[in-house]
Amino acid sequence: MKGFSASWCCAAVLLAAVAEAETIQWSCDPSSVNRESDGAPMGAGFQFELGVFSPGFTPTMANRSQWLDHWHVAQTTNYESGNGRFGSEFRVEGNASPFVVDAEAWILGRRNDATGSEWVIFRAASWVWPLADPLAPEPLEWNTADAGIVLAGEVNGSGSPFLMKSERIRDYGQWQASELAGESLIATDQDADFDGVANIVEFFCGTDPADAASRPAVAWSFAGPGGPFLRVEYPADPGSLAVASVEASDDLSGWSASGVALEWSAGMLVATDSVAAGPGVRRFLRLRVELP
Repeated sequence: MKGFSASWCCAAVLLAAVAEAETIQWSCDPSSVNRESDGAPMGAGFQFELGVFSPGFTPTMANRSQWLDHWHVAQTTNYESGNGRFGSEFRVEGNASPFVVDAEAWILGRRNDATGSEWVIFRAASWVWPLADPLAPEPLEWNTADAGIVLAGEVNGSGSPFLMKSERIRDYGQWQASELAGESLIATDQDADFDGVANIVEFFCGTDPADAASRPAVAWSFAGPGGPFLRVEYPADPGSLAVASVEASDDLSGWSASGVALEWSAGMLVATDSVAAGPGVRRFLRLRVELP
């Protein structure tokens, strides 16, 4: 009996340790106001995912078309439209890559349909992947209201006028079916409305490819310090999954993206040349848009 009792006690200790393993409670509060990109209430078709991006991959506006290729899901839960919330608890049982200790953790909400997707992606600075500690005394609580870093959509910690609002995302095929329906010139390098702007550029810039009066409004200026340097602002629809670059040339023949600094700001792709303008200096910038 003594031998049996000892074995039973060891088993009980083991079970207690497993029950107290590190957990992540990730959620948004009940009855929160959440919207889709058009302002409609967030629907039941939304799913929320807890995950991380591949090691070494930093999601930016410039590589948005690659986000899902580098996205790794730890757990998925459905959005409850009736009470305006999602929530689940994930038990961290190991730290195999990419779920390594201190990896940036994100929450991705998304809904897909034939014409596109709705995304909202966010995290708080404190959301880093924990050590799979079997003796962790308290769960980690990751609440949407604490999110201060947003990749797509909007999050308001106050919950007003909404807690979350998703953003419309489309690939070229979805955009083509919606915006070029009935047109004959629908390929990326064609120009459906004969306004001199290729369809794929209108896709990236968010203009109407079937309306010649709707063309990208490009602005240019000279900026310093140390310059002046040619600076061009291109309108950019963040929901378009395209790869954009800006190339420079001094003769309209040889082009290179090397030396052109890019930044995203308020729906604009801003390109700044690295060659200072001056007497006898000729510089040109052009936008190049490709599919992923």
